[in-house]
Amino acid sequence: MSNGPIVATRRLDEIISSNILPFPLAELQRSDIEEAVLSDRWAWFLEVGVGKTVCSTLTAMAWNEDHTLVLTPPIILDAWAEWLASIGEKDVSIYRGPQRTPSMLNHKWVLMSHAIFRDSFATIEDFYRSKSYSIILDEAQWAKNPESKLYKNLYKLAQPDHRVQMLTGTPTSKPQDTYTYMRIKSPGLYRSNGHWRNLHVAEVDQFKQITKYQNLELLADNFALNSVKRTKAEVFGHNLTPI
Repeated sequence: MSNGPIVATRRLDEIISSNILPFPLAELQRSDIEEAVLSDRWAWFLEVGVGKTVCSTLTAMAWNEDHTLVLTPPIILDAWAEWLASIGEKDVSIYRGPQRTPSMLNHKWVLMSHAIFRDSFATIEDFYRSKSYSIILDEAQWAKNPESKLYKNLYKLAQPDHRVQMLTGTPTSKPQDTYTYMRIKSPGLYRSNGHWRNLHVAEVDQFKQITKYQNLELLADNFALNSVKRTKAEVFGHNLTPI
């Protein structure tokens, strides 16, 4: 990692004071970004419209790694590129298409779909080996299955200590959905999925499906680490004016 916490915090102040944003940050957005900048792994559990994109972008800019990889559904790729252009980020590449080449990975911001990250992982891993980078996983609920290639590739590329942000506005519906989030954002909590199950699974049926959980208060406390959860009303008040 190229920056210490103090350097990253000072850089965040410089970024915000430069007035590159098309709108002012809400007070809670600013304080949440400041907290995220001090962490190497972070999850943004924000409702739609609360600012996952702007919060994660400013955090990544403050970290100031040589490369930031944004992994997202393909339909959002162009929106991400337009957003970055709107705040003056010119060194942006979308790694996609059958003619994609490793040179497309050599940019400050590299946007790619979850599927491309899965299918071209060997090339991506080889290119960024020994390089300075952070990762943004947009729509992070797509990686909630610990057996999925998306999760396994993300976990591998984040090792040993690369910075990661996970973004989602989709609530977790089952306790078991929390495991992959915590394995990425708080890797010291659980050694493996087996360790998680030993702590939090009380009973399973004949098909090994979970029928009863345990230690849910501990699970909730652990899940809240290195993350923030906000609603629109909480951040902007009840008299919401669209931006």
